[in-house]
Amino acid sequence: MSSLKQLLQEESKGNMSFDANENDVIETEFFGIERQNNRRVVMLDLRLKGGIFFSLNYSYIIKMKFDPSEMLEIFGADVHIAIRGRNLHELYNQLNRHKVVYIQESISGNDLTPENDLFVKEISVSESS
Repeated sequence: MSSLKQLLQEESKGNMSFDANENDVIETEFFGIERQNNRRVVMLDLRLKGGIFFSLNYSYIIKMKFDPSEMLEIFGADVHIAIRGRNLHELYNQLNRHKVVYIQESISGNDLTPENDLFVKEISVSESS
């Protein structure tokens, strides 16, 4: 059996792909959703500027607050996540259903998307010790 490192190298060369995972996630520019209706996502992956990743288990989410004019907030036992952008309503709905695989912050911070599309300007993560 090949090691994970070998599999990733083969994929990067274009010699293979992970079809099961690719087909199970509907991807947009700013988030990915589990395609299968009968499955829920276990971890929420936050992808921040500068290559920083932060994952949160859905079971640790205590509550969410969504104010369309300001932001979407996720409260965990020891973490507060603030997502700023526009047209975040669908993201909020999918988070409530435990379907969001990842949320990707805009790399440039510049909103070049069409007016009716979702845009994630900033994701901030505050951890309490």
